[in-house]
Amino acid sequence: MMRTVADIGNSELKMMINGELVKQQNVNKRIFGRVKNKEGSLQQSVANLMDEICVHVTSDAIERDGKFYVGYRAAHSNGKPDALDIELGDKHKRDLPVVNVLSVMASKAVQTIYNEVGELPKNIEIPASLILAIPASEYEPAKARFLESRFMDNEHVVIVYLGEEKVTVQITFEIVRVTREGVPALYAIFEGNSDMFTDFSKLYDLENIDGQYFKDKKVLHADIGDGTSEYIYSDGLNPVPDACWGEKRGIGHAIEGAIKLLQEEYEGGVDINRQQFSELVTDSNDKKHDKAVEFLEETRYMQAQGIYNDIEKSYIYKTSSKAEVLAVYGGGSIALKDDLYKKALEFCKINDIQLLWIPQKYATEMNVRGMEILSDKLVSKVTKK
Repeated sequence: MMRTVADIGNSELKMMINGELVKQQNVNKRIFGRVKNKEGSLQQSVANLMDEICVHVTSDAIERDGKFYVGYRAAHSNGKPDALDIELGDKHKRDLPVVNVLSVMASKAVQTIYNEVGELPKNIEIPASLILAIPASEYEPAKARFLESRFMDNEHVVIVYLGEEKVTVQITFEIVRVTREGVPALYAIFEGNSDMFTDFSKLYDLENIDGQYFKDKKVLHADIGDGTSEYIYSDGLNPVPDACWGEKRGIGHAIEGAIKLLQEEYEGGVDINRQQFSELVTDSNDKKHDKAVEFLEETRYMQAQGIYNDIEKSYIYKTSSKAEVLAVYGGGSIALKDDLYKKALEFCKINDIQLLWIPQKYATEMNVRGMEILSDKLVSKVTKK
């Protein structure tokens, strides 16, 4: 069985496939006609497959079957790729996450089998398990069941193209579970390596701290993402469902705002998406780089203000001022740290709370690693039955 978990971020798709972490830009592009293949040997095509994903997906789980570039290849092909709309949300209804998850699973299966046997099969059949998470701001049991059924109740056929070759992959899901974002991160903290807590230990003059320290604590989690920020309250090992909520805030909204300012600056002469803007910010040689950085600093500050207000409200109204630890993680915790950390630390000092700011090494992978722990427990439980 292919044991799979997927953290469907607005910018990045993070998956664990049989214990291996796989990351892709969470974009795709529907294509028509013949695919332009890059020259090279079959061995090279397989080695580069995860950066060159081209597939045809047939499934009743999506509105229309078709051929797609996925991830890195979609982001670097001509034209603007499709991405999740951070304003609309409703990830459980969108086709993009389904197409991308199936495509990455199929491509990884092809790559793995070729590396094991040294030749390309014509057909592969994969029984699989899958755990996913949707934002707490969107989560409802009915929505979770709907997304589960899209994978569980349909047959999925993915044709993976490698140069002039192709492999047909049939995926059948035996176990699918959908949880809310933020909840899996509890397990990533409880079973975290000691270096996850180095800064925390120094801040509070503690020694030999690991995840067990937090197992009997009341923890307010701020999972700052791209399109949403999730606020989860846990009492010991258990999340408190009525105290879990989310808002459409995050670094993605800051980027969208900065893009609009950049378009105004250049009077409409700019048409880029969030992924392309992020590349622009890191490319100091681009003529628009300085303006992009300037605008992002402004919009980033506004997002940080909104998230800080959410944390205050969560502590007072959702935890009844009982939280003992504030845990902050997610991709936005890296991008917004300069604007948020000092205020959060001061808030924690005033209210007698310990601040656990997850280091960059782990911050973006808390949900996917937590889901991997849950997946291991779930598959073992089902197998025993």
